[in-house]
Amino acid sequence: MTDSAAIDTSAIGEYFTIAQPFPVNLITVANDALPSEEAFAEEIPELFVMTSQLAQAEANSAPSHFDDPKLRQVLALINTQNQRLNIMLGYLLRHEDDASQRFDGVAYSGGGFRILSKQSFKLGQICRGKLFFRAEQLAIYCYAEVIAAEPADAGQQQLTFAFRRLREEDLELLVRATLHEQSRQLKQRAEQRRHDQENPE
Repeated sequence: MTDSAAIDTSAIGEYFTIAQPFPVNLITVANDALPSEEAFAEEIPELFVMTSQLAQAEANSAPSHFDDPKLRQVLALINTQNQRLNIMLGYLLRHEDDASQRFDGVAYSGGGFRILSKQSFKLGQICRGKLFFRAEQLAIYCYAEVIAAEPADAGQQQLTFAFRRLREEDLELLVRATLHEQSRQLKQRAEQRRHDQENPE
């Protein structure tokens, strides 16, 4: 995979883009096969809907600080059950990630995503996609269009896809995921700088 410093992190659409590796499954479809919004909502696999609903529930959960010991115990039990459900969903989602359809995702935003590929795609090509973000326990089902192609290392292309069908709920989760990852990366950089200052060569 291309060095992260070479990955294009310019905005996709109106959204901030974060560089992070993640698996993507893509299947090309005829451009006139793009479903209506209603048909798209009906065809989303139930597992992807469940994962999205769980991620939304976690994001909207109540604060974990309670003075009442009984409430803390109840919250601890709920969190334990939630972790078990996440593990089960993560296991099921691994079977949705088809190696024959897999590409290396390198960046994403609420507007789309970028991949590295030795397979060529035409500009304007529509694909049905599945995006997997294991750190966020999140999986996204979508349709996307190739809007840009740039040469990359090892005979690959860096392809930019813009979402053409994406649930509003999943858009919110993707934007939240970019903020979480940005925070993690900034924290890692701060820790690295501190380590370098404390251990000069």
